Amino acid sequence: MINLKKIKRCFERVDTDEVHIKKFNFMYQKLNLYLIGSAIVIAFIILNFYDQDYIESREDVLNYKQKIHEQYQNTKKSLESLGESIRGYDEYYEGMLGRYKNDFILIGGMTTLTLIPFIIFFVWRQPAPVCVDRQRQLIYTWHRGKLLAARLDQLQTELRAKSNLALEYSGGWGPMVISLYPAGKVYDDKGKLRKGKRIPIGTFVPQYDYQNHDLKPFIENYMRGLITIPENLETSRSWLEPSPRNEKSLPDEEVLDKAIGEWLEQEKTVYSHYKK
Repeated sequence: MINLKKIKRCFERVDTDEVHIKKFNFMYQKLNLYLIGSAIVIAFIILNFYDQDYIESREDVLNYKQKIHEQYQNTKKSLESLGESIRGYDEYYEGMLGRYKNDFILIGGMTTLTLIPFIIFFVWRQPAPVCVDRQRQLIYTWHRGKLLAARLDQLQTELRAKSNLALEYSGGWGPMVISLYPAGKVYDDKGKLRKGKRIPIGTFVPQYDYQNHDLKPFIENYMRGLITIPENLETSRSWLEPSPRNEKSLPDEEVLDKAIGEWLEQEKTVYSHYKK
């Protein structure tokens, strides 16, 4: 018996005929973004508050016009006391700008590098979910403006023990990976299943080891009509999911129905051809 409450965090939306399952990579990559961003911010804080050379370079860059003007005035006084003349300020200014080049690159580069993770955070949207459609007997998603789909026997399921070998000493956090295909691209020239688009699904960080692997028996039994979704089942979210931008969604019914119809027609035509 499958305990739906144990895997409800893997779901974005559930009802009698459809279950929307979250894509794993968005949350996993977002954690990496947090880690990278945190490391850069720590380096930025150390440089700006504790590294005296960097602080001096930063102040020079922020006040470079004033610094160049002060240097010009000091140089002018020194030369005049020696009875020598100095070139005009505009020419002097252009010549001195080159000396600040490395500081401009250092300060600007470090500031840009610090901002990049936060910019990505604000513009990055959670991708459209994977829909398990019991009525149509199809699993599909929307990817880059196209429908990717598969029947239950075309998923080529893989249960990965780990999400990243470098971060995990033991297995249990990995996703369930499935293959979904563009219309007419399910089978190769020999009538065998292609690799398709490999899509990891499930939640991250899982609430217990191998949580995402429990999606396999759920999908199989749900598609066969052996599981009933309780009306009071509520989904939950990982702390990595909230984002300033709304997540992507499947297209409206008219567009989706047309794409599914075309996918089924092409898959049926190709499959029939290889079965002759």
